[in-house]
Amino acid sequence: MDPRFSLKVYPRVDTVYKSKHSLDFTTINSNVYANRKKVRLEEGFRWILHGIIGFTVGVIAFYMTLIEESLVDMKKHYV
Repeated sequence: MDPRFSLKVYPRVDTVYKSKHSLDFTTINSNVYANRKKVRLEEGFRWILHGIIGFTVGVIAFYMTLIEESLVDMKKHYV
C-alpha cells in the first residue's frame, strides 16, 4: 500500500507496521542503565541531592504558609 494514502484507510490493509518495533529509550528501563557500573559515591550524591531538594521544598512551603497567614490576617484587619 502506498504510504501517502495509508492513513486515509482505516483499518490499514497492509500489516507491515506489525513487524516493526521500537527500541526502549527510557533510561531507567534500558539495559545500559541496568548493567552500568554502580558507584557508591554516585549513590551518596543522589541522596544528598534528594535531601537538598526536600529541604528547599520544605522551606518554600513554610514561607508560603507564613505569607498566606499574614495575608489572611491583613484581610481580616482591613475588612
